[in-house]
Amino acid sequence: MTNTNDVMGVINPTTNTHNNIDDLSFFDFAVEKRPLFFENDTNGDGQSLMTEIDGKHAVVRSDTNECLGVHGRTYKIVPHLDVYKRHADAIKNSSAYDPEQIEIIDQLWDKGAKARRTIHFLNHTKRVSESDVVTMRSDTFNSLDGSFAFQVFSGMYRALCLNTLVFGGEKFYHSKQKHTSNINYGSAVSKIANSVDMYNRDYDKLCNWRDTKVTDEQVAMLFANTIAKRKSESTTVIKEALKEEGVELKQLINVKLNDFLMHQYGKEKESLGGTLYAVYNALTHWSTHTDSSWERTNTKGETVTAYTSRNGSNVGSVQIERENKVRTCLDSDHWNELSAVA
Repeated sequence: MTNTNDVMGVINPTTNTHNNIDDLSFFDFAVEKRPLFFENDTNGDGQSLMTEIDGKHAVVRSDTNECLGVHGRTYKIVPHLDVYKRHADAIKNSSAYDPEQIEIIDQLWDKGAKARRTIHFLNHTKRVSESDVVTMRSDTFNSLDGSFAFQVFSGMYRALCLNTLVFGGEKFYHSKQKHTSNINYGSAVSKIANSVDMYNRDYDKLCNWRDTKVTDEQVAMLFANTIAKRKSESTTVIKEALKEEGVELKQLINVKLNDFLMHQYGKEKESLGGTLYAVYNALTHWSTHTDSSWERTNTKGETVTAYTSRNGSNVGSVQIERENKVRTCLDSDHWNELSAVA
């Protein structure tokens, strides 16, 4: 079990790696709703009165009395233990499960407010190239502080560097639900058994990407039009801006992010060649390794060390946000145009 922070102060999870799917001890703590109060002086005599805040409550960890989140009346508590017990039962009933061939990574952040269980199905491993294999995995996320929704996701990771390789669209099962009265996490985790068939279909897709050649210019434009595209710029505005004299590139894309993605793509090319699969691994490296650094030239012409995350950022939340962006990229017209070449 580990709990480490890197030199930048990035918040890393407490982690437990094992191979017993029924070992849920990491998530075995009770949580409860408690009312919220504020202090006021309604009588004007200096005596403090405690008044309950209507429509709000705290989610408190019962064993430590630590507040894990504050929510409104519509919020429904979904304890980590309930989620992962149901998830374990679904996995054991699937054809993917072999108790001798799994690796489980349990993670907690922020005193238990955020949780993630990753399962690697080592018996479902396929070779993409002579030196590269991919393995099926399942990721289940839950939070008690409202930082992200309950999610179940099945996909692959690259065994060479343990990336969280993220698929978009229909290829692997993905469910995302807010913590409201309508949440049905049981139904979501029960569908994990379908992952095996989806996995087999996506193996062919990976091989297609491995054989699809791309140029550096195509890759740079893909990043600029998807991952690094500034949210504040609509497509129409960007097209109009390009017609105006003196428009700088930094107004249209996140140049720093684009630079890093191209930097990482260059590293992937060393072993994978100039292929769409190398692009894919560059994207998923970014989504997984939130504390990466590299050297780049700033506007003054100086060589400086740049980072892909901010000081104090939460690894779990950042990974989920980035994985969503990668899935969007893989569903984009720009990606589909490149993948259709092979």
